[in-house]
Amino acid sequence: MIRLADIFTNGMTLQREKEIRIWGTTDVAQTVEVTLNGRSILEGEKIEGEFTLVLPPQDAEENAVLSIIGTDIVELTNVDIGEVWVAGGQSNMEFLLRYDREAKDQISQAHDPHFRFFRCR
Repeated sequence: MIRLADIFTNGMTLQREKEIRIWGTTDVAQTVEVTLNGRSILEGEKIEGEFTLVLPPQDAEENAVLSIIGTDIVELTNVDIGEVWVAGGQSNMEFLLRYDREAKDQISQAHDPHFRFFRCR
């Protein structure tokens, strides 16, 4: 069974125009193919135990389906390929927008289904 690291989920965003690394584990040695919206982007990669798949750079895309196909299939939906920004290191980044005095107006204007947020600790 293929298990991906927790960061790889439905609704994720991957960085465009850079190699894409996907990692995880499998309990069975297998050869996999990776497809994006049904088109092959990596074929015949052997994985066993802990693995890392390195996909070639991709152009920006929205609402894609990323599939890893081996003895089983892992399918991730609603995947965007675009800009990924990493922010960290400051305690003031813990301030939640909902506590700002202008939060109601700002939140009402910020509805973009392609804006994603992933928090790791």
